[in-house]
Amino acid sequence: MKPGSMATNCALAVFHLASTSPSRACSSATLGKAAGGIPPRTMMKGLKRLVAAGILRSTSGPNGGYRLRRAPERITLLDVIEAVEGPIVGIVPADDTPAVRALEAACKCAAQGTRAELADWTFARLIRRPDHAD
Repeated sequence: MKPGSMATNCALAVFHLASTSPSRACSSATLGKAAGGIPPRTMMKGLKRLVAAGILRSTSGPNGGYRLRRAPERITLLDVIEAVEGPIVGIVPADDTPAVRALEAACKCAAQGTRAELADWTFARLIRRPDHAD
């Protein structure tokens, strides 16, 4: 599975928030830099999706910015990816043939496995083990 660039950027922004100070607000410019130099306006598109999904909280004003809404232990890679890109599903073009039905079953199974694995990776776990070794 290869998440889209916006999902990757948003995951990097959440990682930054989780690893610095979960209660501290960061601007879209700061989070864009943490995501590899993404322009603030581009970063804001993904951040708005994370706010809508209940992952981040947004406040305006001189001390405003984005904060985690939940603890890093309660935010998973699945949460972030699906907030930005939508549900991970195994979809095959509709055609009612045995081959297509078999392919669709395999894709749905793979999607379920991917969802389960991403749900196991909380941001707290990523911070503890950024090398992915468990």
